[in-house]
Formats: sequence, structure tokens, C-alpha cells
Amino acid sequence: MNRARGIFALKWVVILAALYLGSFVIVWNPLSEVESRNVEFLSSGRLPVLGPEPRGWVRFVCAPRGSGFLFAKDYNGSEWIFVAYRYAIPVWARLRGLELVSD
Repeated sequence: MNRARGIFALKWVVILAALYLGSFVIVWNPLSEVESRNVEFLSSGRLPVLGPEPRGWVRFVCAPRGSGFLFAKDYNGSEWIFVAYRYAIPVWARLRGLELVSD
């Protein structure tokens, strides 16, 4: 019985991880990045990024909180979408060779 429960739990962990990573591609555009306007360059000389750019429909679900007026606002990294994917965004940045803005 314990082995069956372990296999059942492992299946659910794999399913949830697949849903989390699969939704990353649906919510984010992994080929583009959101640049930070508060920090110009890091000590390494690379431009800092907040993460991948959210897809167009995400603005209606998670509005940016940064500076700007109406639809010209910028993301600043404190929005719930950045918090929900805080474990996947560093992996994305490392794979792309980018540096994230430190908090």
C-alpha cells in the first residue's frame, strides 16, 4: 500500500511540474525579455532584465505597476505573475545567458 501511495504521489508531482512549466510558455514569451529601466548596467556590463516578456493578453490579467501612464506602464517585477513564476524565471535567464535584477 505504501508503494502504491508513493507512485501516486510521484505521478501528481510530475503532472503539477509539467503544468507549471507548460503554462510558462503560454503566459510568457520566452524569446524576449523585460528590461529594467531603474538599473542601466550591472558590474558585468550586461543589461539587467526582470524576466521574460509576458504575452499581450497577460496585461489584461496582470496590469503593470511601474512608472508610465495608462497602457504605457512598465513591469517592475513585483506583479503577481513574476512572483508566481519566481522559480522558473531564473532558469530561463540562465539558459538565455542573461542576468536578473536583484531585489
